[in-house]
Amino acid sequence: MDNLWTIIWDDTLLTGVKELDKLHEAIAGNANKIYAICINPGTKEEEIIKLAGFLKQQLMIHFDLEVDFYKKNKLLCYERHVFLHQEFKDELKKLDKLNMPIIVKALMTNQIALFYLKNHLIEEDKKCIKELKNKEV
Repeated sequence: MDNLWTIIWDDTLLTGVKELDKLHEAIAGNANKIYAICINPGTKEEEIIKLAGFLKQQLMIHFDLEVDFYKKNKLLCYERHVFLHQEFKDELKKLDKLNMPIIVKALMTNQIALFYLKNHLIEEDKKCIKELKNKEV
């Protein structure tokens, strides 16, 4: 992992479920792109709005897909994930209501995505995948 604003995708972030890992890696890439375009003085506001909106949409879809995956596999972590993912979704929705410059909103979206990847993925998602793998044995 890199710093407060970016993340280096590596094997420590893999869950072992290709479908989820692919989504997580895409989120990481777009979070990193947001930071890169926000610190580039030549970036047009429209580019920031477009990428931040895409990342937000990507996160919302991912949260639902991941919860559905855990439900389908009847994992005990399902209910906790519903709650935790709803918290992330609520935070993203709150950004729309804030009266602040788009670059600040974009960087806050970046931070929500990175917190999800650096904390939730490692702490919560990996526990669920471990539960899944133990069920399969």
